[in-house]
Amino acid sequence: GIAISPATPSTVITDEIAEAADMLLVMTVQPGQGGQKFRPECVPKVAELRARFPNKDIEVDGGVSPDTIGPCAEAGSNVIVAGTAVFRAQDPEGVIAGFKQTVNEAQAKLAATMSTEPRHQFYESDDKVTLSVMLKDCKPEEVKISFTNKSVDFQYENYQLHLEPLKAQIDPAESGYRVGKVKVEIWLKKRAAARWGGLVSDGSDAPLLPPSAAPPPSADEVPVHRRHKNWEGAADAELSKEKEKTLSDDPNAGGDAALNSFFQQIYSGGDEDQRRAMMKSFVESGGTALSTNWDEVGKGRVEVAGEDNKKIAAKAEAAKKKKRGGA
Repeated sequence: GIAISPATPSTVITDEIAEAADMLLVMTVQPGQGGQKFRPECVPKVAELRARFPNKDIEVDGGVSPDTIGPCAEAGSNVIVAGTAVFRAQDPEGVIAGFKQTVNEAQAKLAATMSTEPRHQFYESDDKVTLSVMLKDCKPEEVKISFTNKSVDFQYENYQLHLEPLKAQIDPAESGYRVGKVKVEIWLKKRAAARWGGLVSDGSDAPLLPPSAAPPPSADEVPVHRRHKNWEGAADAELSKEKEKTLSDDPNAGGDAALNSFFQQIYSGGDEDQRRAMMKSFVESGGTALSTNWDEVGKGRVEVAGEDNKKIAAKAEAAKKKKRGGA
């Protein structure tokens, strides 16, 4: 909240400041010391703030007693702070109860005199009018709406909307409302299908418009729906005919990860000689050959397969010898 001292005018509280605060406090004594005398010249600041901010909590603090609570409450204060008047009273609970009653009665009077018509808009169909009252975060239990054949009444806090007489009769039993986050939506069920063109009758309205009815299309206007070939579906069907290659069909299917998996499958399913042959052939050939025939692999060194691979291997071997010679 935000507080102003007795010497500070209420106009320093701008709309932006008030919007950011939950409560506005008007000090009616100089802050810092209890038991001071109430300053009645501060009361008009309460009234000024209440006129600008009808939905804010406005608090009064300082010298408030059963003798001074009345002007504070009538000016618009709905939160009262009292110290000496309560703690030095013979009946503290009675003093507090009196404060509450005075404030509640004053708030009821203010609500009746300061009611504000909320922003609203409507749209209609042949059989229903939908009225949107643009208020945010309304508490559903505090929203009051009533219907008659020719009127609708809306009330929430200090907001009131009374529409009477309506353009035409409605069915109260079929009308209703719902409370949303940003608005209250009210629907009015029309007793007779028609277009109103407005909400409230001024007694000199033109006859209601007949229900809207689109004329049936002529033969020339009837749309012709040609069948279009589903190219996407045809492509999917054609692709599905191609059998996806598996590792058993092609060891290279799926890239390096699939090849590694293929190697592991063979290795795990082989006997001791087959595993020895696989490791020896793979290592000695620089990964260019793989054999499970130990009788063949065990005879000597496995050469690098492929001309390009042989050249690469020769360069690598020469580099190793040069490095060893330099060391």
